[in-house]
Amino acid sequence: MGYRIQAATYNGYLSTINPTQPGAAVADWLGPTLGTTSSSEPPDFFAIGFQEMIPLHLALLGLTQVALDAHDHLILEAIESHAGGKETYTLLAKSVLGGIALLVYGRDKTVTGKVVDVRVAKAACGIGRLMGNKGAVGVRVVLEPEEEDEKTEQEHSGHTVLTFVTAHLAAHDSGLKRRNEDWRTIVERLVFAPGVEGESQHFSIPEGRRRDVFEALRRKWLPSEPKGVQIYDTSALFFFGDLNYRISTKTPTTLPLSTLTTALSPSTLNLPSLLPHDQLTHERLSNPPRSLHHLQEGSITFPPTYKYKVGTIDTFKSFKSRVPGWCDRILFATWADGDEGEGAAKVESYKSIPEFTQSDHKPVTAIISLPRPPTDSAAAGKALRLPWKAPFAIDPSWKQKQLIGSAMDRFVGLVWCILVLAGFNKDARIGLGNVLAMALAAYYRKSLFGL
Repeated sequence: MGYRIQAATYNGYLSTINPTQPGAAVADWLGPTLGTTSSSEPPDFFAIGFQEMIPLHLALLGLTQVALDAHDHLILEAIESHAGGKETYTLLAKSVLGGIALLVYGRDKTVTGKVVDVRVAKAACGIGRLMGNKGAVGVRVVLEPEEEDEKTEQEHSGHTVLTFVTAHLAAHDSGLKRRNEDWRTIVERLVFAPGVEGESQHFSIPEGRRRDVFEALRRKWLPSEPKGVQIYDTSALFFFGDLNYRISTKTPTTLPLSTLTTALSPSTLNLPSLLPHDQLTHERLSNPPRSLHHLQEGSITFPPTYKYKVGTIDTFKSFKSRVPGWCDRILFATWADGDEGEGAAKVESYKSIPEFTQSDHKPVTAIISLPRPPTDSAAAGKALRLPWKAPFAIDPSWKQKQLIGSAMDRFVGLVWCILVLAGFNKDARIGLGNVLAMALAAYYRKSLFGL
């Protein structure tokens, strides 16, 4: 097999991970997956996605990066510890939007020295389809060909491109149509742009290895699209996060809450009876697809990942307000899904971590092995690219909408933070009193002192 990728996703329930609390150690989240595979080789890439890392008013104000920096060393220690201290990893990129964050690490022994381009991108699809309370962030990594030759960069097409995207889609049982629309918005607006503005700020490529591969591949794959590339313009795509698709109580048949309760009880757990009601599978496999076009995932053998009582391993909250679901998912597509390649990608492990109890979501992890690139001379010179084009074209105004959304995030976040500090998060009457007191203080300060 070729490169091995471990992807992981976790919705933090609006609070950063506290490693001092039971069921919160990062190693407990990332570690078990490594122990369930038959391979002794560590993954070549770790891609770790977060949603709702911190309270939303702080996230909109742009403070997620601070929380993410606090997690970085914990994650690095966790993934390196499972190799017995014999392996090291390098952070290739961080990407943040609101409370959504993505970190991608490369294994120094096998891939870090092959990286020739790293780019980040984001797309908001929250309030007004502009704000960052919902959306996605992406990282695009380009690796040099297995065997270098004397071709120029413009002629060379043997690079491997890996695209990682973590997303947080619309919530609520009734939000199915909106989730599908969020997916479309992400495909249209999560654009990896040319030039310095799109480059990762966390990984420096040595000058001797730095090449303009982004433009070379764009001209080869999208000669008529100067604005950038989409998530489908890649050799392999990994799409994961809190996608919020639920267990449907209406399709394909009616599912009474009493039946759902029995099927999810630890003593009478019956996943096969619930999987046909999974919204995402239904939308993805419809003809034509309505979401996550052409992506696939491993077999789901774990209970729904939402909605649990915080602090418990297997106790769900009441189903009356929100129905549980396999909200947290990891899907992928590769160039080998077409006619080329020495075998298809292999899902070595796909599981949730029920012991992680700080959130009403359970973390989900997967290890996926990519097939080896073709070795015969005729195929080796061809670009390794997904066999499908993006289902939706680039939004011509994606950049303007991104700027407007960022401004809205900061404004709403600032006002919200002021209201929280004033006490509105505790009692509206206290908050209103505090706001009036501050207004009166400002008025008398100006009247009495002329300030």
